[in-house]
Amino acid sequence: METQQTYTAHIEHHGEWWIGWILEVSGVTCQERTREDVPSFRKSRHIVIKADLS
Repeated sequence: METQQTYTAHIEHHGEWWIGWILEVSGVTCQERTREDVPSFRKSRHIVIKADLS
């Protein structure tokens, strides 16, 4: 059975960039030019967690 995890995303605007990271998982970050593109960090989180469980 797979357990559901909840994570907290923190997003900030710095100059021309939007930066997002997940507070509970070290090393999961995203840097995008628009706020709309920031959710792409979800893919990064999935890859990091999957790699960590292997």
